[in-house]
Amino acid sequence: MRLLRPYAVAFASVLVSKTNAAAMATTAVSTPHTAGSMKAHADAVDRADGASSHDDVTNPGRVCQAMRIPPTMAGVQKLRGAAMQEMIDIYDSNKQLTGETMAREGAFLHEGQYMLYVLALIEDARGRFLITQRSLDKHWAAGWWEVTGGGVRAGETSAQAVRREVPEEVGLKVTGEVPAPIYGYENVDLERGDNYFVDIYHLRLDFDESDVRLVDGEAVAFRLASWDEIAGLADQGIFLHFERLCQALEAEGVL
Repeated sequence: MRLLRPYAVAFASVLVSKTNAAAMATTAVSTPHTAGSMKAHADAVDRADGASSHDDVTNPGRVCQAMRIPPTMAGVQKLRGAAMQEMIDIYDSNKQLTGETMAREGAFLHEGQYMLYVLALIEDARGRFLITQRSLDKHWAAGWWEVTGGGVRAGETSAQAVRREVPEEVGLKVTGEVPAPIYGYENVDLERGDNYFVDIYHLRLDFDESDVRLVDGEAVAFRLASWDEIAGLADQGIFLHFERLCQALEAEGVL
């Protein structure tokens, strides 16, 4: 790579003037990662691009400027995106790991390629199930109700994903050994590249409403509901995965 000649004194004065912006960005990015704070984080990083720092390697713009190499916006955005990407393992049609990984966002899975999801039916001592209401700004099924769950990350097992997702989404800790899934199913959608397996777990935990914390910004409300109440939400067309959850509880012998 050919290094450019050192910038003139005028550049140095601009560099100094941006130090305050960098300090403001450092304060902004320490806030919780709600949807609003993530935008503030991005805005703060944008304002801080180009600030002088020889030991800050988290901002590619700063690294380039410290080396006196003008960063291209495309390169900066690419490096930022790579640092933020969540990776997933790819499974074959027999639900065996292929050794391939892929960035989850924008993933298009071809025939014979699958990712893995988990769902957790969380039941309290009174036989009620913990359900959450999806954020109203979701692109799909906004405001609908659902059980806890999510995608299995690269390097995780299904059980490890459940142990992570439950505290991430509702603030409850899963102690002891995670029981085996009570049910699983497969979805194939070659047109959309949306092929996946789902493992459904039934967790019986000792908790009450005061223990629940919606900590990841994905949900806006929660309820402890009987199965009849959940069926009522499904009748209204605002509960996700109801038929699959019924099949899971039937397979377990609960319904």
